[in-house]
Amino acid sequence: MKHFMLALTALAVSSAACAAGDNDHTLYPSTEINFEGRIIAQACEIGTDLNGAPVQLGTYPAEYFKSINVQTAPVNFNLKLSKCRLVQTLTGATDEIEVETSSLTFTDQSGDTQTMPTYNRNHLLAPIAEAGETTATNIGVLVKYAKAGEPSVDFDSDDGYAIVGSSTTVPAKNMRIEEDGVTIPMAAVMQRASDAQDVTPGKVKARMKVVLQYK
Repeated sequence: MKHFMLALTALAVSSAACAAGDNDHTLYPSTEINFEGRIIAQACEIGTDLNGAPVQLGTYPAEYFKSINVQTAPVNFNLKLSKCRLVQTLTGATDEIEVETSSLTFTDQSGDTQTMPTYNRNHLLAPIAEAGETTATNIGVLVKYAKAGEPSVDFDSDDGYAIVGSSTTVPAKNMRIEEDGVTIPMAAVMQRASDAQDVTPGKVKARMKVVLQYK
């Protein structure tokens, strides 16, 4: 009988503790977690204002590139978004992407792992050799974006490279976004890759992939 009474007492104490614990947030702390997301009307698309045509960088003699610091005249072009807009503050429209949570990734598409490091370390896109063409050597393409708050692309400083290494991601907030929310000014030049060898004549072709990421 004593054992039975002890068991009942233990059960009563345990039940009381559980009942108290239901309302005792010190003993049993809890929280609620909310979830939010957005669905935009359709996927964004990105291209240039050249409708797929190459950015024409001009024709220069090999002797023009006397040192690694020599660049050709900048050629301006724009990245263009369609089916969405980059905005500073969301208003509720279903085509809006917030600048603060967006970025663009730029990747050199040369694919030549032997030559890319030489060019990429100097922020240049490596040239692409195509069958049947004579390709210029020791010359790459430097691409830069207009920085936020600046009216145009700055080639007088070392800021604002689109490519740093073979691939780089740039927050959209660091870039100039025009008031239409779909235009991002950029520019490109040809530049000597190394002082260790001369520039040789031939075609200069480079390719860069641009991916827009948003949350």
